[in-house]
Amino acid sequence: MFKRQSLTILCYHGVVRSALPIPDYCFLEASRFQTQMQWLARSHFRVAPLSEAISDLLMGRVTQPTVALTFDDGYRNNVDVALPILQRFNFPATIFLATGLIGSSKTIWPFRILQALQSTAADSVTWGGRSFPLATLAERTAANKSLQSRVKELAPGTPDNAAAEIERLLEVQENPDIDRNSPLAMMDADDVRLGVESGLLEFGAHSVTHPILSALDDDGLRREIDGSVQSIRQMVPKPSRCFAYPNGLPADFDARCITRLQDNGIAFAVSTVQAMNRPGADAYRLGRLCIGCDTTMLKFIAKTTGVSRLPGLGWAKRMIGR
Repeated sequence: MFKRQSLTILCYHGVVRSALPIPDYCFLEASRFQTQMQWLARSHFRVAPLSEAISDLLMGRVTQPTVALTFDDGYRNNVDVALPILQRFNFPATIFLATGLIGSSKTIWPFRILQALQSTAADSVTWGGRSFPLATLAERTAANKSLQSRVKELAPGTPDNAAAEIERLLEVQENPDIDRNSPLAMMDADDVRLGVESGLLEFGAHSVTHPILSALDDDGLRREIDGSVQSIRQMVPKPSRCFAYPNGLPADFDARCITRLQDNGIAFAVSTVQAMNRPGADAYRLGRLCIGCDTTMLKFIAKTTGVSRLPGLGWAKRMIGR
């Protein structure tokens, strides 16, 4: 059932106390996150620090099913909401920061789109050659998902410019300040310090502004990778040796990215390719399993165990009391 020599790296983003007005895959409710951590605590997994787990995998030292927890972007709720849950189980995690937004009152470009859709009075919007109705919550939820995908497709190297255009079309404030208590708020230096002092969190680089790296020219790639790695080294005493590719699909990074990471002393990199990692894995193309707001508990168990036939999970249902 469990793959003893495998490393499962889980990818989270935000953990929020209650559901957002417009649901977004990247923002998981705290109650669900806690249930998932409880499952890991009760199962046969070893939950290990990311860099340690990757080193063990590549050296052939993984002898029991191992999980590493990661969070992308750097939302303040990672410390305010997720960290107390991690502390309850003594689980380590790695947070990959989009360093250009740390300490700012702005949020990352996909959630500028989300924020705009939450606040606009418009009943439709047309962008990128497509029209999106906005009259109902279901339509706004669908538009949020589609517009984020379209920006990645049509403006991968300049997503902030695309977000600004969508804000103008929706007749809302362009790149507004985000309240510090908003689920969309990013960390500041104090949040990072608290994370380090917890002894459970390590921090790694995730670019400066979160573009699609493969869409950048060499100078842009250098600014995004070198800038984020250097900023992390200035922020924390023991930065992660791992980098997380923005978006992280195979087309989103290339050999130039890996060379730049190596030149910056980065030993590993994680993608969002939905795969467990086994001995012999490529250190710069490690897979992660993404967990979002629509990941049911049975889907979570199926992902972490590698079981694809959910009807065979009767034992899991009993274990979680369902």
